[in-house]
Amino acid sequence: MPDAKPRPATRCGPSFNPSLRVCNLIDAEAQGWNIPKIQTLISHDDIPLIKSPRLPRAPLPDGYCWAPTKSGTYTVQSGNDKLFNGNDTPPLDIVQIAISEACNWRLGQILQNFPEEEEALPSTIAQPLGP
Repeated sequence: MPDAKPRPATRCGPSFNPSLRVCNLIDAEAQGWNIPKIQTLISHDDIPLIKSPRLPRAPLPDGYCWAPTKSGTYTVQSGNDKLFNGNDTPPLDIVQIAISEACNWRLGQILQNFPEEEEALPSTIAQPLGP
């Protein structure tokens, strides 16, 4: 969702599908947002944010992006900036963070190519080791 920092949408009601994708919120026949469905699933405060991206004329598969860059593409420079910019982090912690980021990025690429595999994955994502 376009916001200061990427975050999940605020759900509306007690049940929410964690596998919800953008394509589930689009009305293919009308080629626009499925507003009634969005209103039942998402908080009214987040609806303008969800509706703000313009939809493409031809359907495209969902994908992942790297939030620290404007293009959404990961670069070594952006990864280094995220890790080292103003941090006094011990080297071992930096290595553990980098391993975690690499695992999460690899997982995102796998899910982008094989979305049906998402249900078979454990509910936790790789986290840095340490105290």
